[in-house]
Amino acid sequence: MMKRFLFKTGVAVVGAGILISVLYLALVLRKNPDLLQMDRYSIYLFGDSQLYRGVSTDQLSKETGMKTFAVVRPGSGLYNLHSMSFLIPDSSLVVVGFSAQSMIRSQWGVDKGFLFLPTVFTMAEMGWPPYQIKQLIENNLRPNKLLPAPLEPFPYQPEPIFRNEGIIRSMADQNETNIDEVKSKLFISAIENFRRGGCRILLIEFPLHPNFWKKARENGIAERISAIRNGLERELGLVPATIITLQSDSNLFYDYTHVNVAGQLQISHHVALELSRPDSVQIRSLRFSVQSEFPADR
Repeated sequence: MMKRFLFKTGVAVVGAGILISVLYLALVLRKNPDLLQMDRYSIYLFGDSQLYRGVSTDQLSKETGMKTFAVVRPGSGLYNLHSMSFLIPDSSLVVVGFSAQSMIRSQWGVDKGFLFLPTVFTMAEMGWPPYQIKQLIENNLRPNKLLPAPLEPFPYQPEPIFRNEGIIRSMADQNETNIDEVKSKLFISAIENFRRGGCRILLIEFPLHPNFWKKARENGIAERISAIRNGLERELGLVPATIITLQSDSNLFYDYTHVNVAGQLQISHHVALELSRPDSVQIRSLRFSVQSEFPADR
């Protein structure tokens, strides 16, 4: 009952929260114009840790000949994407790291409208360490800066450093709430803002470790991922995603949900090729996979 009350309270203030976040971010950027050296026809990257570790700004700039900026930080919430969608110059190239599993991950954050409060209580009940809860709150309250510096890849490892079974358990143990629906609406609203500005949009779904899919199929998360993905594709009217199978002669993963530097090189190259080709379709999506992966929608 308490969670439901908190959720409804969050929904009631989401509009005001988003407006405040946009105005605050605009004020910060007005006082610090060097933080937002935006150019038309540049490439702008949005996402959380999967994109932060999975795409190289240097490689994109080199292969496309365009300036590349990253509005990316591990744990970044949807409010960042939604707020910045009002500020990106028209006719830009926008790359959004879309991860259906992130849409249902409690600690991902939602927006600046305090919808993350139910998540805080859920994490506390599940025994999450205070420093991780503090990080969640900070990720939802601090606007990101544009970072033209290179993104940091994970090092190559012969096997994933850690298996991250806690991620799977966290996602499986969450109560079913409308939080997924709210996240989807924020995501769709941000994409529509880019569309109205004449931006060309590329959605990227990163590969996940085969062991992730194995566990996801066992506890039903795979079905939730597939449902969320399919729902967003319908709402956005997307053409079928282009599925790219990465060459897996060497290990490509750092852990269950992140690629290492070997995976980053391949993904960055394919993204650069997609952005470089002339295209009349305003929004496309790429879904990266590996040969040994168990896709959620099969």
